[in-house]
Amino acid sequence: MDFNGKVALVTGATRGLGRAIADKLAAGGASLIITATSNAIESVAAELKEKYNVEVVSFYGDISQEETVKALFKLIEEKFGKLDICVNNAGITKDGLSMRMSAEDFDRVLTVNLRSTFLVSKEASMMMMRARYGKIVNMSSIVGIQGNVGQANYAASKAGIIGLTKSMAVELAKRNVTRVLCPSRRGGGGTGLPQGRCPSGYVYGQRRKGRPLHLLQRGEKRDHR
Repeated sequence: MDFNGKVALVTGATRGLGRAIADKLAAGGASLIITATSNAIESVAAELKEKYNVEVVSFYGDISQEETVKALFKLIEEKFGKLDICVNNAGITKDGLSMRMSAEDFDRVLTVNLRSTFLVSKEASMMMMRARYGKIVNMSSIVGIQGNVGQANYAASKAGIIGLTKSMAVELAKRNVTRVLCPSRRGGGGTGLPQGRCPSGYVYGQRRKGRPLHLLQRGEKRDHR
């Protein structure tokens, strides 16, 4: 995929899916801003820069805090002056049966997973609306639709991301800002449909034939501009 000339933000980018997404974007030529609460963020940025010969800026901080997110976007504005792609990947789990789960563990998971997605999406949206272009990718989960034993807090946070994505998508559709609900690791595509019988992901906010909402079917060409 060609991402030359694009500027992309990936949160939670030091390992797992976030690191894989950062690698893919850098391999396509995108300039990157990657965030994490791990000290490994600087070494990851250096590795990506050396491997793909692209500009990579690291940002260490808790993006569930509004002041931190504002500082992040101030850095993006100063370094690049724009943002084309935003991937909200940062998240945690603190599993336990609901009757034994502490209020602190419940609140923390919702704060990191859902509040950070809202705060980052809010700032990204304002920057993208000015440019009348942008792609925001929010990482949800099939657990947010069907639930899972021991993950009441995580399921609530991911269900919240689905609702947040749908609502903001309608608000942003006319400004050509596309918001995506990514597939889950279990192949459910974030739809609640059986594995192997579902589309690859919902794309909310893309205007197609006058409709504000569009379902991207498996195999349909995606627009990564």
